[in-house]
Amino acid sequence: ELLQAKQDLQDLLIAREEQEDLLRKRERELTALKGALKEEVSSHDQEMDKLKEQYDAELQALRESVEEATKVKNAEERTPYCLFCDDDSDSSELVASLSPKPY
Repeated sequence: ELLQAKQDLQDLLIAREEQEDLLRKRERELTALKGALKEEVSSHDQEMDKLKEQYDAELQALRESVEEATKVKNAEERTPYCLFCDDDSDSSELVASLSPKPY
């Protein structure tokens, strides 16, 4: 009986050691996975920052382009159609005034 109890205790100690080894192995794997995940998250964050900067730059360029186009359009709207006519005239009046008059 004593020998059986001693053998059972020995078996339990071996099983416990195997369980502790397995636990340490899994903890190492988990630590490695956490490190890999942190690296992936960091890489993702950097890529997102680059994309955001690129998006912001493109959006700013688009805003400036729209603003410039608006300025040009507004300037064209303020420019008289006929540079040789009064502000209220158009080019057809100039053409009519330069056409030969019937006798």
